[in-house]
Amino acid sequence: MKIKRKGRFIRPQRAPGGGYYVHLGSMKKRPVAHLVLEAFLGPRPPKLAARYIDGNPTNPSARNLYWGKRKRRAGLKRRRIASQPMNSPGMPSGL
Repeated sequence: MKIKRKGRFIRPQRAPGGGYYVHLGSMKKRPVAHLVLEAFLGPRPPKLAARYIDGNPTNPSARNLYWGKRKRRAGLKRRRIASQPMNSPGMPSGL
């Protein structure tokens, strides 16, 4: 019995945040950084994301990646607080 397999390259696409992702299966998108870390360090620990040592999301090499805490939510919270009007309730007057 002969099994035919078609070899195919997976082309990474650029994500809006600057990193890369690939489509696996029919519609499943996976970040390239997560795939690299899972290949070299094992499954993703809960509540952790791929982080870049040099801060450059276009460099998903194994030496540049680690599992770390997500920092995005803290930035969004800070941005929300900064965008509130100065006369909103709870804000001290005179600022």
